[in-house]
Amino acid sequence: MQGFSLRSFLLDNGYFHIWLSSSDRKQFFYQETDQDFFLAQLKRLLSPRQSLQPARNNHHFAIVIDLLAYSITPSGVHLVVYTSRRPLLQTFTHLLIARYTDFIAQQPNHPEPLTDTIVLFDRLAGPHEALNSSRDIHLIHEQWRTTPYSSIGSYLDGHRLDWLRPTRLTSLFDNNPDYYSQFLHSRTTERDRIFDFIAL
Repeated sequence: MQGFSLRSFLLDNGYFHIWLSSSDRKQFFYQETDQDFFLAQLKRLLSPRQSLQPARNNHHFAIVIDLLAYSITPSGVHLVVYTSRRPLLQTFTHLLIARYTDFIAQQPNHPEPLTDTIVLFDRLAGPHEALNSSRDIHLIHEQWRTTPYSSIGSYLDGHRLDWLRPTRLTSLFDNNPDYYSQFLHSRTTERDRIFDFIAL
């Protein structure tokens, strides 16, 4: 990824690519019910309705975290986010892992317990790099166009979800799904991309 100054690293706000995976190179999810549970927790923690609940155990993540794109595969989870408070982003991620770990422990016939996880936070240089990351994580899936475990439907089919807010990225191509589809199928270089007309 692009370099950034110490000052930008210390800033609370910014774009991030978060990757969650198993530290022992095992699968992160062994069955679809695991992925369904994790997806449900994303919805629960990032819905604005959650911020209206009583303050106990509520970090108001929806106020400080915009989930721009996501991809959930057997090997792990990719999230592209914008946050105004980086420390809460870490709290949010650890809470997701804790809830998933508890869920696995309560499944008597689960194929494999979750032992330890790797969490990588990659600061992105800005919305254009975040847009490129969204393409990368959407195309991870073999059946990327129809998978229920990514945000591709919000980019190509206009699905609107109160817990997913991709506007910071979709506004870069005038919220036109056809442009994003071209972007997904392109293999252009950074110098020859289809969004060169957008001022950085």
